[in-house]
Amino acid sequence: MPLRKTKIACTLGKASSSKEVIIDLINAGMDIARISDRFLEIDKQTVLNNLRDAMKETGKHVGVMLGLRESDLRLGNFNSSISLKLRKGDFVRIYSSNLLEIKGENIIHCNNKEFPNLVDPGDKLLIDFGKIVFTVESIQNTNKPKFPSSLQISHNGGTSHHVPQVKSFEERSSSTDRPKLYKSDSLNIIRRPRRLTPHIPKSQRKEKIVCCRVDHDCVLSEHKPCHIRPSGSKKPPISCANDIYDFADIRWACDNDIDFIVYKQLRDEEDLHDFHNIPLPNVKKFIGIQNSCAAQNSEALIQACDGVMIGRGMLALETSLADVCTIQKEIVKRCNELSKPVIISTQLLETMVHQKHPSSAEVTDISNAILDGCDALLLTGETAYGDHPVLALQTCEQICLEAEKYLDYNFQCEKILETIQSSITIAENVCYCAVRSVLALKGKIIICQTRSGRTAQQISRFMPPCLILALTNSPKTTRFLKAVRGVYPSMVEDPQKPLIEIAIDKAKEVNLVERGDTVVYVGGTRDTFDTETTAFNIIQIS
Repeated sequence: MPLRKTKIACTLGKASSSKEVIIDLINAGMDIARISDRFLEIDKQTVLNNLRDAMKETGKHVGVMLGLRESDLRLGNFNSSISLKLRKGDFVRIYSSNLLEIKGENIIHCNNKEFPNLVDPGDKLLIDFGKIVFTVESIQNTNKPKFPSSLQISHNGGTSHHVPQVKSFEERSSSTDRPKLYKSDSLNIIRRPRRLTPHIPKSQRKEKIVCCRVDHDCVLSEHKPCHIRPSGSKKPPISCANDIYDFADIRWACDNDIDFIVYKQLRDEEDLHDFHNIPLPNVKKFIGIQNSCAAQNSEALIQACDGVMIGRGMLALETSLADVCTIQKEIVKRCNELSKPVIISTQLLETMVHQKHPSSAEVTDISNAILDGCDALLLTGETAYGDHPVLALQTCEQICLEAEKYLDYNFQCEKILETIQSSITIAENVCYCAVRSVLALKGKIIICQTRSGRTAQQISRFMPPCLILALTNSPKTTRFLKAVRGVYPSMVEDPQKPLIEIAIDKAKEVNLVERGDTVVYVGGTRDTFDTETTAFNIIQIS
């Protein structure tokens, strides 16, 4: 059976947090595991420990991805774990304070404490990517509970966390005593300003409840994304209320050697500046394009990051369903040209959250994403809380293998060359010639030696029809290349013989080549991982 070139990332959640299920996912072909608090019922450290244990047991490397700003507005956390069944015309009450304890029917919690300040009567709440619609009827004040001046917020009955005061932009720019959220100098972060409603003195603040009317019959389950569509001409609100939790996640990511972080809420130059200054040594920074501003500024965002994730659910709400297709194609094309990994996410196999078979539209959607040139696909609800997480992964793999048969590899290779021909480097030219040789000689695989992963990325950029076996001495590079199309990384810790011999042995060991096959080997003048990519060899396996 041929090996899949398109990578698959799986979101871990309540259906896939145990070590046993993670082992099944790894054995089924999971390349990247995405950890997100909003899908978990247990602490993410426990989930990461389960993932690391599963990697040890299977002997396979998996990239670890963490999302920042993923939960700006999420609805759920009812007084019951049962989904809330609503009828058209019903009224619901949405509260966001962790200090309130509201009882009654049709009570919904919003994770963002600023939510009542972001909406006005007449606004539409598009929940779960527009599947559910509420109309805001009123915002009601309620009595504010007493609490100490040093605000303590308790989350889900857990330990209280002190929330530090946020300085204004002028204060943080001029202050010589900038807030340090982390002890390590390499992790000092400057808090970003909140761009919310005008400042309200604490003495005048009251806890609020948002009352809404249900627009149609629906069933609301937990942790569903919510998008605000204003009733007037005002722009959609931007909330930075969760920044403190981002910083906690950044520290956690650094402490736990996370491989990828995805920042999803970039809209303007200020966000891009903050993104550049996130102190993440040895972590690949991906940008999530899922709003209209990010789509309009996609060129600058793609140039600034290590990779891109296209979140089509929210993107469709901020643009249009028709625009999403065009935006996706343009961003994938540009990422291919710049050799940046690009991941497609949201509702890939939504039907398989509760069923065992995908719809034909979902199969077509995934196939088109692969034909466009995406590097990876991200399964979300299908693996996080779906009934058949492993089956969803296996189904996605089958669709990928079928779609990859129909890629026009000659066309893709020449298209990328045309893009960079005027400024092509020696290493890029070597990688291009290696791919052309495979196309001309029907080579079985391309083998390369790489320390940073860049050589493997450049080869993948020209979309060879075969797999790329990348030898590296870096565990981080091994996991990063799990996001790059067609690349199968292999760790070489202490080479006892020439790398080219090690490469051929490894290729035989995993049945990538057999006697008589043609192999292209890309490397440098020295037999080390630190050498520049300057040449390639054509080898026939004996």
